[in-house]
Formats: sequence, C-alpha cells, structure tokens
Amino acid sequence: MSKITFKIIIYFFIGLGIVLLCTAFYGILNENVIHYKGAVNWVYLKKVADTCMFLAIPWNIAGVFLLYLTLNVQQKQFEKTDSYIRQQQFETTFFNMLNVLTNIKKSIYYEYTSLAQNSLNEIHIKKDQEFFYFALNDLKRLFNNYYNTLDSENQIKIIMEKVKSNTPVNQLERDIIKDDLNEIYLNFYEKYHSNLGHYFRYVFNLMKFAIERRKSDKDEKDYIDLIQAQLTNDELSLIFYNAYSDNGLNRKKDYKFHEWLDKYNFFENLDDRSLLLREHHMLYDRTRFKFLNSDELKLKG
Repeated sequence: MSKITFKIIIYFFIGLGIVLLCTAFYGILNENVIHYKGAVNWVYLKKVADTCMFLAIPWNIAGVFLLYLTLNVQQKQFEKTDSYIRQQQFETTFFNMLNVLTNIKKSIYYEYTSLAQNSLNEIHIKKDQEFFYFALNDLKRLFNNYYNTLDSENQIKIIMEKVKSNTPVNQLERDIIKDDLNEIYLNFYEKYHSNLGHYFRYVFNLMKFAIERRKSDKDEKDYIDLIQAQLTNDELSLIFYNAYSDNGLNRKKDYKFHEWLDKYNFFENLDDRSLLLREHHMLYDRTRFKFLNSDELKLKG
C-alpha cells in the first residue's frame, strides 16, 4: 500500500470521527438535556460519555494507520542511512585496494642478464610499467616465432582469415585457437610467474570484490571501470591472455575471470596493437572493442 493511500485512509477516519462527533453533539443540544444553568441529567450524560467512546473508534483507527506510516518512514530512513554507511565502507575498502594494486605494480622487480659487446654478462632490471612492456614484448616474440612458421593452409591461419573477413567462427574453431594460445602463454608464464602471479590474482579478487559487494546496487560496472582506468594497455593485454589460458580457471574449473572481463566490457579501450593478433578480439564475444569497425561490431550482436 502506498504512502498516499495511507494518508487518504488516515484523513478519512479523522474526518469520519469529526462528523460523528458533531452529529452527536448537535443531537444532545437539540434534546435540551444539558443546560448552561440548572440541573444536569447525569444518567443521560453517562450515555453521552459512552457514545463519545464509540465515536473515538475512527480516531483510534486513524492513529493505528498513522503509527504504521510513521514506523514505515523511519524504517526507510534507517535503510537509507544503513545503505549510505555500507557504501562508505565499501568505497573506503575499494580505494584502499586500488592503492594496494598500485603498490604491487611498483614492487615488481625482474632481473635478467644478457651478453654485452665485451662478452661480459650485462645485468638488466625491469620494474613497474617498464616490466609490463618488457613482458608483453617477450610474449609477442614467442607468439610471432610460432605463428610465422605456419603455412597458409594451417588450420590456425585459416580460422584467423575467417575472422579477418568477418565470417563467424564456431565453438570448435574457438577451442582450437584457445588451445593453441594456451600452450604459448603457459610457456611464457612459466618464465614470469613469480612476477605476474600475485598481480593477476589481485586483479581478479579486486573485480570479485566490486561485483559481489555492489551487484545488488546495480553499479558494479562503475567500479570495474575504475579498475580498468588504473591499467595500461600492456597490463590489459597480459590480463587479456591470462584470463583465457588455463591460469584463468577458478577452483571449479570455470573461466569466471574471462566471463567477468567479457561481460563488463573490460577491454573496450584496449589498443589493437597491444594484442598478439588483431583478430584475437574474437576471444571475447561480447566485448565491443573501440577499434572494431561497423561490420565487426555487427558480429558482436
């Protein structure tokens, strides 16, 4: 029942009580039993009192509805206050977690050696964003070394040509691409797992926190966009392939991370030059990448 309906009922019973009271009082005056001067008929007066008690019933009913309406308003105010407090607590935790993500990236330290011109080993150190750039280029190198050895009749290249020509691919073809990339990525990850493992797990749990805590409020996408805004193209690209590999499986052996990234359009701003192949956009069915042309977007639905 709406608030307006309650008010109408309350006003109705208050008005009814007033009308009945005025009617009873008018009848008493017309019977000339109670006078301003002289004796009073106490027996009749008792009957009047009993009548007044009966006439109070409409006001009692109005009072019950008024009390319910007041409690309802207080309940809504309490829920609004509670919702505000919960949102403040969530945002405090969320932005603290974003700061932790920044610190995790800054703490990444990768050291390797290479042979210098003087035939001595030269030590190189990659940190923070420089590391993500370096790691992504190494993944590209591994992929290109493999992909460039394939002849044009290879199934992988045939499928990629279908994607390039905006021809829909079936699930079997997607699985072929997935298995192919998975092997390359796992070889890459084996080399960098000590640097990237913690980072990927944290991004996953940060997304999980935003989705599960804000889903009932229907604004989880806003917070996921804030996570995306903290990441560079190099980071997005590494997450892109990690979530699609066996490393993206959760405890139930589901690709939940990939599902979330696709559902919330996490990679929409990713530069196609950051992908191993532009055609790999097909790995995320629902994501409407901004680099796609109108024909490619039509296939996304």
